[in-house]
Amino acid sequence: MFKFTIDSETKNLEWIEIIKFTKNLTQYVTMICNSENMNIQLMDDSHVSLLNIDIPSTWFDSYNCEESFTFSFNNNIISKILSLYTKNTKSEFEVDDEKFYIHFLNNNENKYFQVNLVDIDSDILEPQMNDTDLDFSLSTKVLDNYLNDLSIFGENIEIQCVDDRLKLITRGDEGELNIDIQKDKLDEFNVVDDYEETFQYSMKYIQYITKLKIIFTKIHLFLDKNSPLRITFEGDIKINYFVAPKVEDD
Repeated sequence: MFKFTIDSETKNLEWIEIIKFTKNLTQYVTMICNSENMNIQLMDDSHVSLLNIDIPSTWFDSYNCEESFTFSFNNNIISKILSLYTKNTKSEFEVDDEKFYIHFLNNNENKYFQVNLVDIDSDILEPQMNDTDLDFSLSTKVLDNYLNDLSIFGENIEIQCVDDRLKLITRGDEGELNIDIQKDKLDEFNVVDDYEETFQYSMKYIQYITKLKIIFTKIHLFLDKNSPLRITFEGDIKINYFVAPKVEDD
C-alpha cells in the first residue's frame, strides 16, 4: 500500500496541472514509487513524445512508500476528480493492489473517491541526456504566446538558429509567420560557434507543455540534430520532456 498527502493549495494546483498535462498525451498513466521519489513516465499514443517526471518524496506533505510500488490508472477519470478540487482542501491519496483512493477534506465537507486501477505492460525507458549544440531558456508564458501566434498559420514549427540569432517559423496554406526572438527575451542562450541549423517539430506537442506556465515560469529547450528536442523546467519537480523531430517526407 502507498499513501501520500498534499496540504497546500499551491502544491495541489501544481499536482493538478501536471496530471492534466499528461492527459493530453495518453489515456493511461503509470507511476513508479519508492521511498525516495515518485516517477511518472509515459509515451504519447503516436510515439512522438516521451515524458519523464520525478517528484521527490520531500515535496509531498506526507509520503509513505516503504517498498517499490507501481500502479496505473485511467487519466480521464482521475483528471475529472482532480478538477473538483476547491480551495482550503487537503488532498489524501492511497493506493492498494486494486484501487486508487482520493480524499478531499475541508471544513465544509469531505469527498471520498475510489477508482479502479488498470493493468498496463510498459517498459521503463532510460532517456538520454546528451550534450547539445544549442540550448536556450525563456519565460514559459512568452513561449506559449509565441506558439499561439504561430498556430494561426501552421501545425509544424521550425526552430532556426543562425550564429546567435534565433527564429520560430511556421508555414501553411494561408501564409506564414516568422518570429525573430530578441536576445533580451531569452534568459539563457548557449550555442556552438558558427552554428547554423533548422529543426522542425509538430507544434502541438510543444504547446501541450507550455500550458504548464501556471506552475513553471521558465522553460529550457535543448536542441541537437542527432537527438530529440528536450524540454526541462527549474524547480523541485524534475521534468524531462522529449519530442521527436518531424520527418522530411511529412
